[in-house]
Amino acid sequence: MTRESFGDQKKKLLQELKQIGEFRRGTINEFYRKCGKKPCVCATEGHPGHGPQITLTYSDRGKTRGRNLPTAGAVEMVMQQVLNHKKFVDWAKRWKALNEKISNHKLEELLAGKEPGEDTPEKKRPRRSSGKSGARSRS
Repeated sequence: MTRESFGDQKKKLLQELKQIGEFRRGTINEFYRKCGKKPCVCATEGHPGHGPQITLTYSDRGKTRGRNLPTAGAVEMVMQQVLNHKKFVDWAKRWKALNEKISNHKLEELLAGKEPGEDTPEKKRPRRSSGKSGARSRS
């Protein structure tokens, strides 16, 4: 793999990162609850309970936290943010892999006695001569 392609890959990944948008960790859950009051309709056999209630659950410093999402707009926004987080995690894995390739390439260059340089472009091939001189004559 050439050094130019490493630079191109980095630029492409950085452009992808800009497109991801806002993100958050977590899981969206939908559930029904029984309130526990005997005269309530949810106490009858076969009734699923009150709901649906939709929550976001996530881990914060080792504790599971929950947040109620009471409106359809909140659910939609948080769903997109959770999806964006998955995209970010995938992006971060690819960023890490690319940087490991670059690091390995630089190490191989160093061990081969070359000066490592990620952003140094490859040497260009010399142009073919057309057999004509560079100066043009005016007729």
